[in-house]
Amino acid sequence: MPPSNLSLIGIARHLTDVELSYFRRRCGGQEVASFYVSEDRPGADFEDASPATAERDLQRLAAGQQAARQAVAGMPLDTIFVNARWGQMSLRWALIHMIGEYAGHTGRADLIRERIDWRAGWW
Repeated sequence: MPPSNLSLIGIARHLTDVELSYFRRRCGGQEVASFYVSEDRPGADFEDASPATAERDLQRLAAGQQAARQAVAGMPLDTIFVNARWGQMSLRWALIHMIGEYAGHTGRADLIRERIDWRAGWW
């Protein structure tokens, strides 16, 4: 397997920015900057992950999840929002997309765990 910058804290950082992008920016219409990525550094969420900032990064994820919930609170699931890159999306679509986003990254986190403890499965 080739070297990778995949890490648990990188996944948390990535999910922080994805929550912000979909729910606060796209659905909520808020003008808020990403914590980690930028146009010129789209992989910075993983590239700059560090144990030194892990606690802060996990706090940002929890706060970002709460801010995302607040941004869409009370919106009907059929609410449509338009993204310049992806076109029209509904809040329902965004929520389903996020379930897939978390599921995929949970699988990657499990692979990282298996490399550490050499045990497959959850038992």
